[in-house]
Amino acid sequence: MLWYPEHTWLQEQDQLHGIEVVNGRDYYPEAHRWAIEKKLTMFSNSDIHAPLNFDFHVHDGDHRPLTLVFATARTSEAIKEALFARRTAVYSGEKLIGEEQFLKPIFERSVRFNKTSLTLKGKGRAYLQINNASDLTYELERVGDVEEMQTPKTIRLAGGKTVLFEVRSNLDLDRGDAAKRFTVNYLVKNLLIGPEKPARSIKGVETRNQLFGTKRKARRRTLPAPADFGYFLNRGQ
Repeated sequence: MLWYPEHTWLQEQDQLHGIEVVNGRDYYPEAHRWAIEKKLTMFSNSDIHAPLNFDFHVHDGDHRPLTLVFATARTSEAIKEALFARRTAVYSGEKLIGEEQFLKPIFERSVRFNKTSLTLKGKGRAYLQINNASDLTYELERVGDVEEMQTPKTIRLAGGKTVLFEVRSNLDLDRGDAAKRFTVNYLVKNLLIGPEKPARSIKGVETRNQLFGTKRKARRRTLPAPADFGYFLNRGQ
């Protein structure tokens, strides 16, 4: 894909405002990059010229690509305003593509944990449940390792489902006199806020949600599981 002088001229003449980041089942990282660099509205299109069921298995959970428009009202004027203000995201397959300011709150408001605190004794283990209240599926991959504890390397949060996973301590926690807090960071692989890159080149913007608070029992000293859960949005640099 190439950006030609004609494209620049059209944009200078205020005649080019958006770009197709997804067409059918194809995602175009270069178009995604242009959308960011040249401040173009992101679109996805099915490009269907036949009945929908010929190309997408909708009865098996498949769907055509969608452009999400973050309008302030359900009117044509509000939709037009949002399009020109670049308030869109692209939903294709299990990928959600857009600016962090839109994707971050979608993720944060989708995910809930069944506990706000956790206590481990010795080299013990505990279990946590994560509920995904949205219709989206999130693919999480842990970034690095935490020496003091073990959590799953990958977690798949299916839409509308609750996932159970294990947290295991690597420390003899009875020897500690004070509670400690650890951070576990996960990459949300299918939320793209920048062009797709090989895994070793992907960097992220970290935000943290309080999941675990310190908890002490009166008759014994214990060291809780990590106090924070962090996540990264997939961001090519």
